[in-house]
Amino acid sequence: QIEQGRCSDTAKQFDPLVKRRLDAAGLCSAFTTYTELLGSVTKAEAPYSQRRGMLTVVRVPLTLSHGHGEYRVTYHPDGSVAGIYFLKPGAPVG
Repeated sequence: QIEQGRCSDTAKQFDPLVKRRLDAAGLCSAFTTYTELLGSVTKAEAPYSQRRGMLTVVRVPLTLSHGHGEYRVTYHPDGSVAGIYFLKPGAPVG
């Protein structure tokens, strides 16, 4: 959704804390900055997940035109988004 500029679709899934700190425009802006640094996404690998307490962290390795990266989305058990990140490869899961 974010790659197609439909950040509001993703932002609707944010939990209340994320909604207070990040809106759809901010999400699109963060993604634009990310792709300005690492280039456009050329390939997304199969996602995989890790449990962190009650949360599920979904990681999607990426190939970008200027390097590699990762989408990382953290979900509550109800499916709402507790965090969303655009990262360089190798960033640890906190």
